[in-house]
Amino acid sequence: MELTLDEALRRGVEAHQAGRLQEAEGYYTAILNSDSMHPDANHNMGILAAGFGKLDEALPFFKTAIDANSGVEQFWASYINTLINCGETGNAKIALGEARDLEISCESFDQFEAILNQGLVGDSAPVGRDPLPHQLHPIINLYNQGDLQQTLAEVQQLLEQFPHSVVLYNLQGAGCAGLGDLDGAIESFRKVIRVDPSNGEAYYNMGNALKDKGEPDSAIDSYRMAIEINPEDVDAHYNMAATFKGKNDLDGEIKSYIQALKIIPNNADVYFNMGNALKNKGDLSEAINNYRESLKIAPDNADAYYNIANALQQNGELDAAIKNYKKALELKPDYAEVYYNMGKALKGMSDLDGAIDSYTQVLAIDPDNADVYYNIGILLDEKGNRG
Repeated sequence: MELTLDEALRRGVEAHQAGRLQEAEGYYTAILNSDSMHPDANHNMGILAAGFGKLDEALPFFKTAIDANSGVEQFWASYINTLINCGETGNAKIALGEARDLEISCESFDQFEAILNQGLVGDSAPVGRDPLPHQLHPIINLYNQGDLQQTLAEVQQLLEQFPHSVVLYNLQGAGCAGLGDLDGAIESFRKVIRVDPSNGEAYYNMGNALKDKGEPDSAIDSYRMAIEINPEDVDAHYNMAATFKGKNDLDGEIKSYIQALKIIPNNADVYFNMGNALKNKGDLSEAINNYRESLKIAPDNADAYYNIANALQQNGELDAAIKNYKKALELKPDYAEVYYNMGKALKGMSDLDGAIDSYTQVLAIDPDNADVYYNIGILLDEKGNRG
């Protein structure tokens, strides 16, 4: 399935935020191959290059992003930041003047201006609210390598210099969450929100921490704030659905999946999980429809055929159920649960030999299954009585 540019960008940003930088670069490059002037892809490629200390390579990407969309303050901030760090003070002053002429508002501009006027250019220059890319990159490497304790130590040290850094508090929150310090993670994400109340990512991350902590209602509130800030945040919809599932709130779960499908209408997992929720609610017909939609996108999902078969069996449609069990087995021949439930369906159709054969297949996979031995015994007894 060919991705749209918006979907490729979303996946690239997700990979970027998760530290999968090579994967992110692949998505951004694919976008630029299709649209070389794509502003967000250019900007994010610049961020990647700057993060690796390749400032000269980052500058053309930032400049192209501005040429494509000159109204985004972050594009200007990244461009001017990098010009300053490269020592190109003259070009930085020109760019800052151009941004001000366009009435671009950015809290970092006053700091940029002060730095340029005072000649404070170099590694120690306190540029903006967040550290410069070359300061952040070693910490991000530590995080990606799984050295979370050292990550937190380095973050804490930089926070003394950048006490209002959204990036640092996000890293601190992620590090704490990775170490199981959910209270610390939640407090870090709250600090992000205090600095930047419109930071939807922080609300989303805090929702995840609250969910893991066992506070589903607070988690849902946090996901809702993330969605209010960014209605297209499909992960927030999806994780909110999972949180509703944990509360056994099937209606809330289903509504969240519906919202997710409005954003990503071709997602097999969402259809599959919504099918499960509908099945649990007792709406077997709609559950089957959703499993079938899932199979249109991912036709090799044996679990979807298995769940369709279970729903059909529950609905008394035994012949159709058996056909779907067999489709599941074509994809996954060692699926013991399929053989077990198909045995029940065959027994329901009075096909005792077929049921015994199906249960026997379970034992070939799971030879210690006491229930199966019991069921075979019952069937043999019934078959003997018939004879």
